[in-house]
Formats: sequence, structure tokens, C-alpha cells
Amino acid sequence: MIQAKELTPVGDTRVIRVDVRIIAATNADLMQRVKESRFREDLFYRLNVIELRIPSLHERRDDIPLLIKHALEEFARESEKDIRDIDYEAMQAMMAYDWPGNIRELRNTLERAVVLAEGEIITLHDLPDKFRTLDVDGIATTSLRQALDDYERDFIRRSLTENKGNKDATAARLGIDLATLYRKLKKLRIEM
Repeated sequence: MIQAKELTPVGDTRVIRVDVRIIAATNADLMQRVKESRFREDLFYRLNVIELRIPSLHERRDDIPLLIKHALEEFARESEKDIRDIDYEAMQAMMAYDWPGNIRELRNTLERAVVLAEGEIITLHDLPDKFRTLDVDGIATTSLRQALDDYERDFIRRSLTENKGNKDATAARLGIDLATLYRKLKKLRIEM
């Protein structure tokens, strides 16, 4: 019995005293289930000494990169693949996703990505199709990368306009060096 801190091994007649703590986890509302007679009330009160609520993954997005890093290391080691990282586009897609399946879904997604990855870096191509499209302000784009590039292009253009085309002032305002600004102008095909 939990409450008496005793147990009887199956097939044995002797009682063994134990000093243990039981940790139980569920995503169900057990109190509601007790009210609906779908969970034993006595068991609920025996287990519910200290209740810890762990927010779902979409409520703690800051944890996603750490969880991804840990899972990538684990799955790369298990599969004996030299996966070193996840690229920016794939990371942003995973950060934007709501994760209804919580950490299990995140781990399954990463395990799949490691299996499919052909290089040392997980890319958007290694993730399931649902990560390749994003609806930003009601406009479907082909990828998160495209949406981010569009935003960055518009932001840089606005800053250039505000600074009357002065690249030094624009780079300073954007918090980047001049060489980085020139690379972005070329990459994003921004013309003056």
C-alpha cells in the first residue's frame, strides 16, 4: 500500500517496508476525470501531494533550441551520423511551430530529420512538409526563409530610405557593419 509505505512482491507473502516517492505525469485533467468517475478519487488524493504544472512546449518557446540541440546530439550519436547543427531556416520553422504533441513530437521530428539528413547540418528539407509553409499575415509563402527574407528586405529598404541612401548611417542604425550591409544588399537583391 502506498500510504503505509509497504509492498508485497508478487508471489511472496512477506511485506517489505519502502521509503519512496511516486512521481506520476499526465496531460489529462485528473480532477475533472474524478468528477466524471473516470479516475479513482482515492488514488488521486494519494498521488496529488505536490502538483507541478509544466507548461506545454508552445508556452515555452525559449526551451526549443536547447531541446533541439540535446536531441540532435543524442540521435546523431545513436545513428552514428556526424550531424553537427541545424540551419537557421529549419530552426526558425521549428520555433514558429505550435508543437501540439509537445516534446514527443519535437523528438520524433528531429529523429526523422537525423535519419534523412545527407550532410552535417539539418535543413528545412529534412523536416516534414508542414514546416515548409508558413502563413504570414494571411499570405502563404513557400518557406519561412522566404518570409524572413521578405521582411528583412523591406526593413533594410525602409532604413535606407530614412537615411536617404546613406549606407554608413543605415548600417549603424541596423546595428551591423558596412560589409554585412553590402552582403545583405547583394543577397536580397536590394537596388538603390
